Amino acid sequence: MKNGLLSIHDLTRYQFNLILETARRMKRQPQRYRARLSGRTLAVISTAKDYRPPACFQTAISQLGGTPIPVPAGTPEPPRVTARTLERWADGIMVNIPDHAAARKMAEAVHIPVYNGGSDRHDPSLGMTGIFTLQEMNRYPGDMKIALLDATTPMINSWTGASLHSGCRLAIHARKGADTSISPPGLDPENHPEFLAEPGDAARDAFAVFSSPSDDLHPRPDSIEKTLLECAEAGAVTIPGLPVGWKKSAGDQRIEAAESAGFEFMENKLHIQKAIMVLLYERQL
Repeated sequence: MKNGLLSIHDLTRYQFNLILETARRMKRQPQRYRARLSGRTLAVISTAKDYRPPACFQTAISQLGGTPIPVPAGTPEPPRVTARTLERWADGIMVNIPDHAAARKMAEAVHIPVYNGGSDRHDPSLGMTGIFTLQEMNRYPGDMKIALLDATTPMINSWTGASLHSGCRLAIHARKGADTSISPPGLDPENHPEFLAEPGDAARDAFAVFSSPSDDLHPRPDSIEKTLLECAEAGAVTIPGLPVGWKKSAGDQRIEAAESAGFEFMENKLHIQKAIMVLLYERQL
């Protein structure tokens, strides 16, 4: 998209790989980027109950030498009015709101970068962070199988784009109500994600398994818990969405390793966000 990044499908393969490589350099040599966005500001709009998205973005811009501007969400004015007002004050806008259409209206109304930090349709960073985490663990996906359990619409969208650019194969157990009619431009029909009704079927023979976070409205089903545990015990890379809701003994070393991978994923998400932020501000995306 011309003014920002709302979906992973806005990226070319070159841009996708550029983000991963930039994130890798930032993780290896953070001191080189501490003033990269010095003097720049980022308006952060979030309605999420989860503290992680706004905290991640505020940390990202701060570590790059810039300044976050927290903006109270839920104002009654049209999204384009909010965006055009913030354009006079900030160098970029991060939106973490449920309504993807509203995020798009904001991006279309301004000339500064607008980045989607997660909506009801898209979260560009999810799939990229997953691929990056596997690469950092020396488990490059290539054409290997990745399973998504209890997958939401944003998770399906983001990972479908990531598979298009990385070549990995997807087996998806979708959360009830999730949109499974995903068909991004350029997707090879032969490499279309496989949707399966049972989490165990989706995870069978997968070398990496990701699950959506559990919350009060969507507690992790017992069938998902069981499958995650079995995958961890079988040696698969298992990355449950945080907060981790393991119901088995916390002393199990394999479960603790899976939990650690979840925290590693969150750390890597910060590096991906920083990379996206720099590339957006420098107009390389």
